[in-house]
Amino acid sequence: MIPFRRQRLATSVTNRILDLYDGMPPRVVPGAPAAPEPLEEGAVVDAQLGAPKAPVDADPQTANAIATAPLV
Repeated sequence: MIPFRRQRLATSVTNRILDLYDGMPPRVVPGAPAAPEPLEEGAVVDAQLGAPKAPVDADPQTANAIATAPLV
């Protein structure tokens, strides 16, 4: 396969995102496109996604009706 410029750019961006996820510091490469810094709001979203979910408090008949409604 011929490596076109867009493919190299996409691979480079993907590798930088994975490096940031793994906690590696960003590399400064002259001429490389700049990637934005992570936003502080991302930490809030991560905390919300990682928070434990509240248990379902429906009675068994309601839970059964909701579970089988698409099948009827």
